Amino acid sequence: SAVPDLTILNVDAPTEAISGQSFSVSWTVRNNGADTGNRAWYDAVYLSLDQIFDRNADIYLGFVDHVGGLATGQSYTQTQSFSIPTGLSGPFYVFVASDSGNSIYERANETNNSGYDGRSMLVTLAPPADLVVGTITIPANGVPGQNATISYTVENRGANAALGSWYDSIYISA
Repeated sequence: SAVPDLTILNVDAPTEAISGQSFSVSWTVRNNGADTGNRAWYDAVYLSLDQIFDRNADIYLGFVDHVGGLATGQSYTQTQSFSIPTGLSGPFYVFVASDSGNSIYERANETNNSGYDGRSMLVTLAPPADLVVGTITIPANGVPGQNATISYTVENRGANAALGSWYDSIYISA
């Protein structure tokens, strides 16, 4: 008997994105086979360095559930935002794999469940944090060999968070 055949018709991703931030991608899935019945599955989104989908090597970004049936010839379009992992840069292809968990039995029709945007998306590194020393409070007088209390503030004037760790140094100059 006939079985469903979920096919990715198109994937539309932006041409540019920033590492550590979100981007929006849209895709359309069509059922070229028999009615799926009232079933649920999920579509998964990946970044790939090349135009060959490899779920073991490509970068998994997340998934979107599809609930309900899809009759023969019907399609749906989904738009979702995903975050790019921090530190990635370079050109990536955005892939979508429909029914990524193989919830829908398609017999030999599984090879067309993935598709990608034919244009690569250039991922650039986010601008760095900009740590700036603010107010510095020092005592009016100091005694050589004795402790002194010095306080200061540091603020980030950059567009992105300061990640990781750092240390501050204090210098005394005549």
